[in-house]
Amino acid sequence: MLGWVLVLMMCVFAQWGIAQFVIQQDLGLRLIGESILNSSLNGVAKFGNGVVRSYGPFEHANILGGLCLLALILAEKLLDRSKSDLLRLIVTGTLGLALFLTFSRAAIFGWLLLAIIAAISKSQRGQRQFMITLILLFTIVLWPLLGMRIADGRDAAGTERVRGYGWSISIIRANSIWYGIGLNNYRMELKDSLDDREIDYQPWEIDYVHSVPLLIIAQLGMVAGSLLIIGFIYLLSKYLHWGTLSLLGALIPIFLLDHYFITKPVALTYFITTLVIFISHETFRVKYV
Repeated sequence: MLGWVLVLMMCVFAQWGIAQFVIQQDLGLRLIGESILNSSLNGVAKFGNGVVRSYGPFEHANILGGLCLLALILAEKLLDRSKSDLLRLIVTGTLGLALFLTFSRAAIFGWLLLAIIAAISKSQRGQRQFMITLILLFTIVLWPLLGMRIADGRDAAGTERVRGYGWSISIIRANSIWYGIGLNNYRMELKDSLDDREIDYQPWEIDYVHSVPLLIIAQLGMVAGSLLIIGFIYLLSKYLHWGTLSLLGALIPIFLLDHYFITKPVALTYFITTLVIFISHETFRVKYV
């Protein structure tokens, strides 16, 4: 039951994001946490000539994209037990469209990876082709915007992320391999490191490195950070079936290219809840529905 509640809640958030994209601004729901969205505002995620990306109720478009992907992974397990093709189309189509409209490259690549994994594991031909067909359809329909997003020369996010990876590696090298810089100290340590080396930066670049492994290793040290990552993967492999673990592998692009699944409480809560649902079912035989 909890699994469907989570998926249906994300479907509502997905429709929220779709509506924002259609009208190219927020829905005026700031009392319940919606970000102020407008193409003329600095700090709003947009591309091209001011095309505003979908946010839903979250503070950035990438978070909506990542959580839609997480919901698609959970829905894939739930829909295996459903005989309704219409339900599959509505749930997957809603979450997938919202994911595309965030224009999060990591999330879109993650969905493509999920579709390939699902296609390999499915026995029925129609189910194998379903997600790939949807991805191709959305890609064709949205290609002018996707092409604009890919070729946007004013988008400095890629360059800034690469710079951030280099800065993170410098911090890791400059501190102990045993205990790192400590939890919640990354941004302060980054600013001090750049100031000491007289490196120019923009204020918004003083942020967590966009990579979960690098962030963990920087904060905990090479030894403890690597052991934590390896231990986490080992525990997942112990409590989850290979099929479920392979579906979760679709999150790898996001974990490698962003940080919000461990730095943003709402994303972390959804991720942990999804893992609890999977483990409860596969270890303790608690039903998904």
